[in-house]
Amino acid sequence: MSLAILIVPYEVDRDDTPIARAPEEMIARGFDKKLRRRGFALACRRIRAPAGGDKLETVASLAREIARRVAMAREEDRFPVILSGSCMSALGVITGLRQPGRRASVLWIDAHGDFNDEESSPSGYWDGMSLGALCGRSLPTLRELAQTIELPGRRVAHLGGRSLDPPEVEAFREENVLCLGPHALARGAGVEQLRKRLGTARDVYLHIDLDGLDPQDAPAVAFPEIGGIRLEDLKRALVALPPPAAVTFSAMSFAGAGPAKVLRTLGACVEILETLIPE
Repeated sequence: MSLAILIVPYEVDRDDTPIARAPEEMIARGFDKKLRRRGFALACRRIRAPAGGDKLETVASLAREIARRVAMAREEDRFPVILSGSCMSALGVITGLRQPGRRASVLWIDAHGDFNDEESSPSGYWDGMSLGALCGRSLPTLRELAQTIELPGRRVAHLGGRSLDPPEVEAFREENVLCLGPHALARGAGVEQLRKRLGTARDVYLHIDLDGLDPQDAPAVAFPEIGGIRLEDLKRALVALPPPAAVTFSAMSFAGAGPAKVLRTLGACVEILETLIPE
């Protein structure tokens, strides 16, 4: 299988934070080489925002370019893998997957809800509104400039959350988003719930904030949370779910992470891709 690796070195609109630098650091630390040794063919592309724009213009421009690159990868029969410093990249990915007559769904793996809006957000951090934006709950001007499609909550599943703000919990209920905790896969029933939620979609977008995994399996992340989805449980679930049309890895940070933590985190990403795209 040929992969289109899209490297997006930004945290919302900044390129100078550990989170922003992580996508390029993944390549520098050998992520692409590990994939090639596993038999994958790769085409790597860096996506840069035009200089001089404000926050709104920068994020919208990045989303439009990500959408264009994802659509191009699909036309070239390459599987899009997005390495992103920001969850806002999802606005571009889901739009790039759009095809006439095909419905998209999202499986969003994250320790955090990312379902706040401008009023409920305790920090105003746009990444914490990214899934909410996909569902039309937040950042309307950005969605318009980014030309983002809007997904109904009934086609969205959130998995692995363990640091949710109370308004996010209520918003998930209001929008009919399936919200499963970090131990749902270990119990087994969660896989069947995900199959019912995602099974009718032609295109599934798999968004993985690596802090959704247990820190034992993916420790090099920006906002680690105790507990989480074990890698082996996730791999078993992915085999039983519809194959995704694209995957994003986000929320990495290598600042202060020693070699062992880096290797475990990169290895987790490789194992997930091998599970999604068997030989």
